[in-house]
Amino acid sequence: MKRRWLIVLLLISLAFNLAVISMFFIHVCCHRPFGPPPFMMSRDRQEQPEGPQSMDKHRGMPEKYGFNREQMKPLRDDFNKLRLEFIQTLAADPFDQKAAEAALEKSLQSHRTMDSQIGSSMIQMRLKMTPADAKEFFGKQVDRIKEQTEHEQAEHNQPFKRRF
Repeated sequence: MKRRWLIVLLLISLAFNLAVISMFFIHVCCHRPFGPPPFMMSRDRQEQPEGPQSMDKHRGMPEKYGFNREQMKPLRDDFNKLRLEFIQTLAADPFDQKAAEAALEKSLQSHRTMDSQIGSSMIQMRLKMTPADAKEFFGKQVDRIKEQTEHEQAEHNQPFKRRF
């Protein structure tokens, strides 16, 4: 075989090997494991819910104090519909800025209405709770929000963090 063909085959082999090694390093450095994000997992594995049924004891507490998820469903559905309409106006060709701004305003108003209703319901719920129940329920909410915020800040500050 001529020397020139050997060099060509050597370069092809080198390129293939570099591609395989690169894929391995990308997988090791950037691959996200399957499952929920770490901030959603319980610190103590035995406390981690095993399914929807195990969440009933936590989900039942608001209903115990008068929070009605079924009353919120139409508000949530309306917001989701209006948000979808807004996104669809952004995707439309040709783009109509005035229609997009109008859809955005409708979506924001729906979101304000939903947040206002949820907030009022939570205040009414809190008025019916004992201090211990309020500390347990709202304390878990505070912890979850803090943990999620910390996770998001860590993700933002370290975009190329290793994830094993």
